[in-house]
Amino acid sequence: MQPQAVPVEELGITSDEAVWLGKPASRALEAEAHRAGLQLGQSGDIITLSAGAVATAEALAGFRRATDAVDGDAVGMLAGAIGEWGDWRAFGPQPKLIRLRGGGELTAQRLGAATAVEVPIAEPREVTFPLADRPGGREVTLVLANEVLCSTHHYSGLLWANLLALTPALWRTLLGTNVAVALLRSVWAWLRVRSTDPFVLAGALNHIEKGARIHPSAVVEASWIGEGARIGAGAVVRGCILGAGASVEPMALAQFSVMGPSSHLQRMGWMHFSLLHEGAAHAGAMQLGVLGPGASSKGVSVLMDQGVGTEIRVQRDGVLHPVPLGLMGVGVGRDSMIGSGVLVAPGRTVPPGVSILPPAGHVLMSIPQGIEGTARVTDGGLERIS
Repeated sequence: MQPQAVPVEELGITSDEAVWLGKPASRALEAEAHRAGLQLGQSGDIITLSAGAVATAEALAGFRRATDAVDGDAVGMLAGAIGEWGDWRAFGPQPKLIRLRGGGELTAQRLGAATAVEVPIAEPREVTFPLADRPGGREVTLVLANEVLCSTHHYSGLLWANLLALTPALWRTLLGTNVAVALLRSVWAWLRVRSTDPFVLAGALNHIEKGARIHPSAVVEASWIGEGARIGAGAVVRGCILGAGASVEPMALAQFSVMGPSSHLQRMGWMHFSLLHEGAAHAGAMQLGVLGPGASSKGVSVLMDQGVGTEIRVQRDGVLHPVPLGLMGVGVGRDSMIGSGVLVAPGRTVPPGVSILPPAGHVLMSIPQGIEGTARVTDGGLERIS
């Protein structure tokens, strides 16, 4: 079942250890296969994915149904607007669902001869997200579904694999797939918020695993809080998945993001639509960004996601590729560090093991005696200007 692992470009990790929905992708894929009713060794057929791809249970189960009547091997893509996410070259090669009749090895010859199948999408729906909490801030409308199939050869694909699966995963976890359970939870949520708006209702629900601790003054809405996670005083967490042992420190803000095991959103840091890997620590501002394992960004750093009147492109395999919505943040490789006061332009990737510090001339190193009036920092000292 597990697809071949590939390096996630410049992050210093492979696709099987990359975080997907709060845990390593290999474990998350096993959970999705189990939810789809795929039992290893139960059948002579093998259902798997192309190298470096991830897929939700709904995509796997839909592909199995669509190929039950197909003789021989089959290869599938998702249909419609949902399937178009596989066409983003920035993410990597087009992801595919693969069924090998009678088992055996996946070879280029078998893949080339396999019958092509489109997997229908059960309930596509439009969801509007804010991209900036400010007057005139841009909103985007995405077509989302429970069926997700995405390549993770590049950090941009890994990020969108999480974002596309985030809302369906939270909806399923918070409201449930059983009609009776969903109705009971909806009634309980309505008693809290007195609203019939489905997103307001979902905001009143959370999934909190054992050992997690949430400060009474924190605001936590529509989120999945993993085992042993911590959320501090005054923190705000909306529409997020926090992996086991993750922490959101006091006064921090996390929205529509995924945090891997033992990752940290530090005091007063904020992130929107972003991804932290195991042991990563973010203290600055980030949107549509990815921090690899052990990577860190210090306070007052900014990982940018858009330019002024420009469409963002990312580099994969030495070629610049456009990205969805024309927006993309920064990828920070394993154990790299972005220093305080550093701004990183959108679409850039910081390779593993690199520490980036602000210009020395912008850091005040000495204060001369008798300084008066207004001064500016120059070469680590002060220069009086008035």
